[in-house]
Amino acid sequence: EKEKKPTRLSLRINSLLIRHANFRHHVCGAEEVACGDGGHCVPGKLSFDNLAVSNLSAQLSLKMLSADSASFIVRHLNLKEQSGLCVDDLYFRLVANRRGATLANFCVKMPRSEVALDTVWVAFNGEESQTGVQQSQLFFKGGISSSSYVTLADFGCLLPKVGGISEKVYVNGAVVGSPSRISLKGLDVHSARRDVAIDTDV
Repeated sequence: EKEKKPTRLSLRINSLLIRHANFRHHVCGAEEVACGDGGHCVPGKLSFDNLAVSNLSAQLSLKMLSADSASFIVRHLNLKEQSGLCVDDLYFRLVANRRGATLANFCVKMPRSEVALDTVWVAFNGEESQTGVQQSQLFFKGGISSSSYVTLADFGCLLPKVGGISEKVYVNGAVVGSPSRISLKGLDVHSARRDVAIDTDV
């Protein structure tokens, strides 16, 4: 009997549309920690054990997926979560293979925040050691665009104490390094009134 050759993975989805979808996720046993009376999740606090997402709309494209590479595009995504988390728009393009990955055109928009990333490169190098064991090294390079700003009130679902802070904080800078060493270049964090300002290299 002839051996069957393994099936080669090759998948492509030109366009996947999601319109005004709702979904819930609940981990059994997490209710005592994350939920209040009657099993309802505590409002204003994001819990990944108890998610309730509403008004989820997205346009996705899987350009290519194989055993060693992938190309994925999020053209648009928005959602609301019961904790108060609100994403007005999220989009990016991700290309990855055995040697590395590239994240391009990344931007997330929230009611009072907008963060855009410069192209992020991740390189993966595998080298054979003297003992024959594969040694891996990871390198990355990227940055936050100078047009980015954050309002802490948008993240009150993660840190309730900052939910009332509505002042914009502008952030930009570059990062380069590896898991064992990270360098920040031209880090600039400041408020509109400049009463908070950080400008440094780390």
